[in-house]
Amino acid sequence: MSMLLQGMVESRAVRQVKMPGKKLFIFTMTLVLGVLFFSYPDSYSIDTKEGLDAGKSPNDNLTGQAKLQSMKSIEEERLSVLKADIKKEMEQLTKLKKEVEDAKRELDQKRQESLDKIVKIFESMPAEDAARRIEKLDENNSVLILSSLKPKIAGKILAQIEVDMAASLSKKMIAKSRASQEKSSR
Repeated sequence: MSMLLQGMVESRAVRQVKMPGKKLFIFTMTLVLGVLFFSYPDSYSIDTKEGLDAGKSPNDNLTGQAKLQSMKSIEEERLSVLKADIKKEMEQLTKLKKEVEDAKRELDQKRQESLDKIVKIFESMPAEDAARRIEKLDENNSVLILSSLKPKIAGKILAQIEVDMAASLSKKMIAKSRASQEKSSR
């Protein structure tokens, strides 16, 4: 409550003590209602039959419509700012996605180049030496190398590998071949 209103209430409250019963009650109620109307002028209406808007003039309704229009335009502005922010974020995410895809493509290319070098090394070795080295590798790398070799060279190397390991590697090579065929047919 403002200082002015508080001062009015206090000064009138001191005077109320001297007034007789019914007049004191009416004066106090008038003062309280006045303070309420003064403090919250848009919240109360004198005519209770028509609701809160009954005491307002047509200009007050225009002001309400103007306020509503103003609030609507503010919300539309906020919405357009949010849309612009979202668009900017989407552009950044698209750019980042492209960078990640490029980096992945470059990494895949480097891996393939490295595999190609290893394959050339194994192709240049005698089959017996290549078989001993393949046996020392884990099965996934062995399958990767054997699958990348020319079929004739891979066959010579597999012939030099222990029978059980050669069978296991052959099964994995077949499974890998099927998986790549299914992937390419999609």
